[in-house]
Amino acid sequence: MTLEVVFGDEFDGEFEALPQTVQDELLASAKLLGVFGPSWGDRMRIP
Repeated sequence: MTLEVVFGDEFDGEFEALPQTVQDELLASAKLLGVFGPSWGDRMRIP
């Protein structure tokens, strides 16, 4: 089962202002969150 991850309309302007690489990373992270759900955060490694 996958979760639907959506960004609110209020975020559109801020998202569009981000560099393309940051947008891509954010979308990739949202996709992973949709697949793994809230437990995905337990797997993250922050340097």
